[in-house]
Amino acid sequence: MSVIVIACEGNICRSPYVQFALADALDRSGVHDHSVRSVGVRTVAGRPMFHRSSAALAAAGITGHESFRSSPATPALLADADLVLTMERWHRSSIVERVPRTLRRVFTLREAARIASRADLVADVAVTGGDVAAVLRRRRLDAITPDPVADDIPDPVAGDAEAHAAFRRTADDAVSALVPLIVACASGAAA
Repeated sequence: MSVIVIACEGNICRSPYVQFALADALDRSGVHDHSVRSVGVRTVAGRPMFHRSSAALAAAGITGHESFRSSPATPALLADADLVLTMERWHRSSIVERVPRTLRRVFTLREAARIASRADLVADVAVTGGDVAAVLRRRRLDAITPDPVADDIPDPVAGDAEAHAAFRRTADDAVSALVPLIVACASGAAA
């Protein structure tokens, strides 16, 4: 089973929202051999999900998030992950500093989405043996942005309902761009 870890700062708003949205999208796409988890790089265990994230998931018909509680990013979990997706560049840096061997498997969500949208879902999957992180590494230079800040998804917790809606649109677009690559890799690895 492949493990995807989604990380943000507090693991109460962005990363749990993406965790459940990505898991749901993969499930609806027929990919059931992935475990999607979320963590915070600066959190304590046991905090509930931010009410706007929880309500948005419920409104989308996504279940399972009701009993969610925050989890800190532990070296063991990060080391075991096949792919780590962060909300901001500093989260990526924090993870690589904690667990240097994650360097080849950690991307911001928006960076991964941008790369995935440029990937050749046949050739890249064949060359990498269906390893999502390897495809992302292979195509990373093809998708460099002139504005690195564009790779960040700002934290909407202190904002209003519109700030959270803007976050969700950005996150949902990134998930939609990434899912075809994960599906292709799961299919290619199974072939």
